[in-house]
Amino acid sequence: MTELWKHQVDALDFIRDLDAALLDCGMGTGKSRMVVEATKMWDTKWTLIVCPLSVAPAWLKQFALFGSGDEDVLVLNKYSTARKAEQLSDHVERCKLSGRHAVVVINYDAIWRPALERLLLYKLTPDLVVF
Repeated sequence: MTELWKHQVDALDFIRDLDAALLDCGMGTGKSRMVVEATKMWDTKWTLIVCPLSVAPAWLKQFALFGSGDEDVLVLNKYSTARKAEQLSDHVERCKLSGRHAVVVINYDAIWRPALERLLLYKLTPDLVVF
């Protein structure tokens, strides 16, 4: 595995003891790697990543390259919002029962739809949310 760049180490050190943070980094600066490292650093059990539909599948590769191997990544880029809510709920519950880290990747246009909004606000609150 490649070593972290200095600015990535500095960013992770900066957020280590914070409850919330914004890392404002440009293209090509390794933001995805920082997110994967943060999930390991904080030992998150369930991470929600909200991103453009076009880059959602890239998160599978990022966790395969840099993750701990304990993550189950689900990319919700197909089907109706109601079906996505079912898949999300099933995935998080399955990971909880197996002791694995649930990572769910969803696009901006789906996240605010009522079925997902209610599920995420009232039933399945993630440990980490990435926009």
